[in-house]
Amino acid sequence: MSESPHATPVVDATTHAAVAELLATVERRWRDLDLAALESLWDTTRAPFYIAEEAGEIHTSFEAIRAYWAFTRSIIEKMDLRLGRAELVSLGPDLLTAVYSLHWECLIKGQKAPVGGDNRACAVLRRIEGSWRFTQYIEAPLAPIVYIRQLYEQSVRPGFGTAAEIRSGNTG
Repeated sequence: MSESPHATPVVDATTHAAVAELLATVERRWRDLDLAALESLWDTTRAPFYIAEEAGEIHTSFEAIRAYWAFTRSIIEKMDLRLGRAELVSLGPDLLTAVYSLHWECLIKGQKAPVGGDNRACAVLRRIEGSWRFTQYIEAPLAPIVYIRQLYEQSVRPGFGTAAEIRSGNTG
């Protein structure tokens, strides 16, 4: 992530480590398809806010999120999720924003081949009794034109040259 021109409150190493452990738990629960256990990672004392890339609706109750997780669990045979290192911004005592990348892969029941993709997420986390919990979660997929351009870039054979090499005449 690029540096923001605005000063942001410093988040200490202990908080970074605690959030990294929270995200590692999220990865394990998705990999194990133990989606019902994800709720224990949330602040359940307040109404949630959850936007998944593939869901058309915004989930603003735990009842809606549980239904989303149950449906998702019912159609996935295998899942893998890898979350990038979170960039953290303190919003005040015991409240912060976490922004991170994610890569998912899954096999959906009845499909011939697994699918996967890259995404970004933004979460608001609250510290409750020493543990960080989700209060809001939003996935922010790449715009289709950006995603397609990246796919085309991946299709260039090794040795073709980079843009800088081609423009300088240093290609073979």
